[in-house]
Amino acid sequence: MSTRGFTPYSNTSPRGPWTRLDHRPVPRNRGSLAKNVRFEPNRVKTRDGFAAGAATAAKVTSIYHWVTNDTGLEVDRVIYMESTGDVKMRDMVGGSTATLFTQAGRSIAPAEAASRLYIPVVTTAGIGASKARIVNALIGGSPSDFAFAGPMTITPTLSDTGAGNVTAGDHKFGYVLETRTGFTGKPSPYSAGIFAPVTYTVSSGGRKLQLQVSGTTPSDAAFLHPIMTRVDNPNRWYFVPDAAVAIPAGAVWTANMVIDISDEDLADSAEEVDENFDYLTQDTGGSGPFDPFKCVELGQRMVYLLPQKAYISDPQDYQVLTEAEHVVQLPGQRRIITAFPIRNTLYMLGPSWTYAVSDNGERPRLWGQPEIISGTIGAGGVNCVEWRTGGDYAWVANYTGLYFFNGQYDRDARPVSYMVDPEWRRINWAAAYAIQIKDDYLNQRVTVIAPLDGATEPTHMLVFDYSQGTNWTSVDFSLDNLPSSFSSIGMVVNRATAQPQIWIGPSAAGNFLIQTTNQRSDNGSAIDSQYESGLLIPEGSGWKHMKMGWLELDIAGSGNLAMTVYGLDRTYSESLTAIALAADPGEHPLMGLDFNSENFSVLLRTNAVGAWFDLSRITAMCTKWMTN
Repeated sequence: MSTRGFTPYSNTSPRGPWTRLDHRPVPRNRGSLAKNVRFEPNRVKTRDGFAAGAATAAKVTSIYHWVTNDTGLEVDRVIYMESTGDVKMRDMVGGSTATLFTQAGRSIAPAEAASRLYIPVVTTAGIGASKARIVNALIGGSPSDFAFAGPMTITPTLSDTGAGNVTAGDHKFGYVLETRTGFTGKPSPYSAGIFAPVTYTVSSGGRKLQLQVSGTTPSDAAFLHPIMTRVDNPNRWYFVPDAAVAIPAGAVWTANMVIDISDEDLADSAEEVDENFDYLTQDTGGSGPFDPFKCVELGQRMVYLLPQKAYISDPQDYQVLTEAEHVVQLPGQRRIITAFPIRNTLYMLGPSWTYAVSDNGERPRLWGQPEIISGTIGAGGVNCVEWRTGGDYAWVANYTGLYFFNGQYDRDARPVSYMVDPEWRRINWAAAYAIQIKDDYLNQRVTVIAPLDGATEPTHMLVFDYSQGTNWTSVDFSLDNLPSSFSSIGMVVNRATAQPQIWIGPSAAGNFLIQTTNQRSDNGSAIDSQYESGLLIPEGSGWKHMKMGWLELDIAGSGNLAMTVYGLDRTYSESLTAIALAADPGEHPLMGLDFNSENFSVLLRTNAVGAWFDLSRITAMCTKWMTN
């Protein structure tokens, strides 16, 4: 075959589609369509497929990978929620799966602190379904306990055990429960909703006392700390030093605490208890103090989100909260839909606003008013932000697009999804609870799963490759679908390869699906991989019409490649004979065709189990038909 007399036009850098232009005029290096493909420098190829992973008992609505070894104990666990309300933990080291707790709701929005995972449950309405739970990696079986344990009701008894150092006179006594979640809460005992300490008169001369608490211990109990007042000030409370005792959880038990300290030593060396009275806790019946819909770690603090409040803890005391000192609200009590941290700043987002407040080391009350970052851009749902990325940046999904955020939005306020707006506008924001984002920092791709075209569960993955830049002119895009429906996405680091992998949660009982390198099917189903080029003839060529004679591809792959050539505005098309692809082709396929148009694009497609393509160049060879 001779190509003499034909002018070649090559596209050696296939890029993602700009569907906003509706095919006219799509730049030569930009595509017109991309489905189930991935972009790398100077190439576009079929995406990796998904293989079946661990079994699930129901639809999976949340996936979170919990990895830490800060405590010397390796923790590698996938935490996920099923639609039945069961929050489960899969141990990636041993392979076992256990149910942590059951709570009706849509999904979980957890956060880590030291060796513990804080897990709130959010409803489809975007509010908390219950009190936050805490899972401690250091405790066998990893039990989950409610945060902010309340005081106990058991009244202690005092007895004199002999000579000692306790100052003579009237003292008040009580105790404080410390839970296995690390929380030392309000003083006990409580009776009829109020603190009811015991008064005991110490006889003349120094004495030694025993404080006894006898009864059924709370299910999350760890220690009891005795507290007392001095004779000269019955309103100032102190922890008795070195007198705490360990107690079992959920058992009938008698705890005996020895008290042998003078009032002078209490004043000089004991820690005061007074602030504990103001702590926000559950009541003695287990209710309260609030139901957060999301937890966020902010440095050494924990943030608990409510629609009109953010409760922010003391550093390293992740459950120490008071209403007066630890609450941050947006101006006008604007709604908080979600939040995320970057460095020591907390960003709080509503439907169309973004605010920032920074940790200055003081109690949150002294941080100052949150400052507005944007009065038009916010988040569409609880899980519509992703800040667990490779740097000081986050992704924000909004009705108007997907935004890159590094403390501010792009100066021209265009989202990275700007040039694929037709696809973005297919998202059903009435089902924002179903939208989730994950960032593949290693491959520099961010994936949004969303329900499209009125669906109420995720139907597609909108994948943005930002390896060549994070603004709207630089990203590449692919619209992906799976042959079976799904409900969640997670980023899980593979233990064997140390590489991040996307996990997909099924929409019914079945298996997790795990995206696997060089997997050429989706759990046995074909990957319908499509790429359509932009218009191949450059602007300014001076041709009104041309006659295209040959099409040459620099392409590798497997299976049959279907090809369709489209004329300008897709008013005319021609299907070419499919060609067999090879993983290591000896020559470039060259197809002849007879096609007249002002300009044209070519659609390439593989859609069979095991089929794939890897394209690096398209060359169209044309002769002049008519000039301007």
